[in-house]
Amino acid sequence: TPGEDAKIVVGKIAIPKVSEDSVLVKVVRASINPIDILIMKKMMPWYMPKGPMVVGYDLSGTVAAVGKNVSEFKAGDAVFAVQWSTDSSGYHGGEGEPIAGALAEYVVVPANKLSKKPEGLSHSEAAAISLVGTTAFEAIDLTNVEEGDVCVVLGGAGAVGAIAIQLLKLKGAKVIATCSARSAEYVKGLGADVLVDYNKEDWSQREELKSGVKWIGALVSGSGVWEKSKEFIVDGGAFVEIATMEANADKEHRLKHAGFMCLHNDTKVQDQLAALVVEGKLKVRIAKEWKLTQEDVVSALAVQGSGKSQGKNVFVISEE
Repeated sequence: TPGEDAKIVVGKIAIPKVSEDSVLVKVVRASINPIDILIMKKMMPWYMPKGPMVVGYDLSGTVAAVGKNVSEFKAGDAVFAVQWSTDSSGYHGGEGEPIAGALAEYVVVPANKLSKKPEGLSHSEAAAISLVGTTAFEAIDLTNVEEGDVCVVLGGAGAVGAIAIQLLKLKGAKVIATCSARSAEYVKGLGADVLVDYNKEDWSQREELKSGVKWIGALVSGSGVWEKSKEFIVDGGAFVEIATMEANADKEHRLKHAGFMCLHNDTKVQDQLAALVVEGKLKVRIAKEWKLTQEDVVSALAVQGSGKSQGKNVFVISEE
C-alpha cells in the first residue's frame, strides 16, 4: 500500500485473467527501479495508483496464454517488457491500461508492450534493461548527438546514467559524467571520458564545457542544475531531467528539449537495446539477484531506496 510508511506484503493473489488484446506472462525475472520507491512513498502524486498495487515495472518471462486478438505471440514464447504507459503520461492504468505488477508469478501485459527475447539475452538482462534503457535511449534521442559532441551525464553510476554513457559513446560523443569516488572505477569502465567527483568538484566549472555541450542528462535529483546548464548547451541541443522539474521551458526556443521527460513504452527501442546487449555493445549490470520472499523484497527495496546500488536489483521469480 503506497504511503510514507508503505506496507509491503508478499502473499497470494488470483492469477490475472488475460484480456482480448493482452498476454498472460509467467514471470521468470523482474527488476525494481527508483520509481518504485517514489510511488511507494507517494512522492509522485500525479502518477499515483489507487489503493494497493503490485510493484515492479520490468519483467522477462514466457507466454502462458494470449487473448483472442493476439496473433504475434504464442504459449511458450520468451518475452520481456517494461510495464509502463504506451504514451508519455505514465499514469497508472489511465484509460484502463495496466501498469506495474511485475513482482508476481504471473502478470497480464498488453501485447503492444511486449518484445520477444533473443536467445543471447538472459532473462536477468532482459528484466534489467527495459525501463532504464528505454529512458536513456529516448532521452538521448531528443536531439541529434553526433561524433565529437560533448555530452554530460549527471548521475553516471545510476542505472539510467550507466546506459546513457554507453549509448552516447556508441554515437561517438565525448562524455563527462558525475559520480562519487566509490563509483569512479565502475563509471570509467562504462566509457566515460571525464569523471567528476561531485563531492569534491562542481561539474559546471569544467573547462571541457566551454566549447559547448550538445546534451545534458540530469538523471539524479538536485537543485539549480538547469541554471548551471543552460549557458553551455548549444543551439539545437537538449537538457533532459528525469528526477526534477526545474527547466520548465526554453523561453528562447534554442533547444530541441529543455525539461522533464518520462519514458513511454516502445517495443522498437526494447528490440534495439536487446540487440546491443547480445552484440556485446551494451552492458547491463546486475547488482544482486533476490528471491520473491517477504524478507528479500523488504531488503531489496531498502537497498534500492538507498541509492547506492551499482546496477539493477533483479528478482528471481521462477526458472524457465
